[in-house]
Amino acid sequence: TGWQSIINLPPIPSANTYSATILNTASSNFSLDLTQFFTDDNTAVSALVYAMSGTTPNGMSISGTNLVHDNASWSGTSGQVTYNFNVTATDSGGAISGGKPFSITLDPEPTPQLNYIPNWNSPAMEITTSGTVNVPQNIPPYTVCWVQLVGSGGGSNTTDYSPSWGFGGYGGSARLIICRADDLNGSALTVPAGGAPNPGWQGGQAHATTINIKGTIYTTSHGNQNQVVVHPAVYDVSNLSTPHFTFSAQTNSNTPSPNMGSVNSMTFGTGQDNSGSHTNSASGGNKIWAGGNGYGDYGGTGYQTSSYAGNGGTARGANNAQELGGGGASINLYGAKGGVKIFFS
Repeated sequence: TGWQSIINLPPIPSANTYSATILNTASSNFSLDLTQFFTDDNTAVSALVYAMSGTTPNGMSISGTNLVHDNASWSGTSGQVTYNFNVTATDSGGAISGGKPFSITLDPEPTPQLNYIPNWNSPAMEITTSGTVNVPQNIPPYTVCWVQLVGSGGGSNTTDYSPSWGFGGYGGSARLIICRADDLNGSALTVPAGGAPNPGWQGGQAHATTINIKGTIYTTSHGNQNQVVVHPAVYDVSNLSTPHFTFSAQTNSNTPSPNMGSVNSMTFGTGQDNSGSHTNSASGGNKIWAGGNGYGDYGGTGYQTSSYAGNGGTARGANNAQELGGGGASINLYGAKGGVKIFFS
């Protein structure tokens, strides 16, 4: 007969330190098979349970028998950081090995890449209520976000100045804000209700939507200034072009500014949200990022559509102003709520 062990010995790790550097330019996720570093007298190394101890790198975990990194979480912005930690293995009898030493160096996070114009019809998030903006956890902190802020539409008149002289509510103005995902996360968004019918014969104002990003308050009441803004940070910028604004290519640019092109009240609205009632003539046409004005029938008839926000109410008495930010149609109707659309690279 052969000898049989009556003591469950723990797994044995190899003694040398395993070292590696994980680069933020890696094209595939880091994955390291841990079974090569342990032996055990009664449990297959593929059946051992592995665990980390000590100060471990951001984004590093154990998946089955592999040490993995998510290629999205880095050491911060100041440079490479080395993490020294141990991995232990537990066998089927509950015996725990000593620590296998690891030394993993992580790159700093990549510079945010301002290198795309969003598909404005496909936001990743759309929010129409006041509250905190919570960026999904799977979005890396250095991701560049485009934030389309839209004011709430104004309500229409409640009485006609003369028979069939009605004034629709103004559509909410818009603003585009570019920022890092970690700056956007936790921002306070304030979205007013759609405007109530305006007492009297005048059309109602739009109502400003605001967002507080790291202490800087951005509002749709921009007065037709700085309709496209970049929240302070360092970015790598590509040549980007739209009919209304462009960016020039630059590296490690601190808060780059767009070059504004063809912009008027049909692009981002009047920028006069919260400015008071109005007596403007009815107008048709299509706005770009702002909400459309509601139907009116003074000085003609018409309402406004919007490419990337809400249409105004479409006809006298039609309660169909659209989010985001469509103005209410004459007569005695509400505007639609504004809000925010968020796009990730």
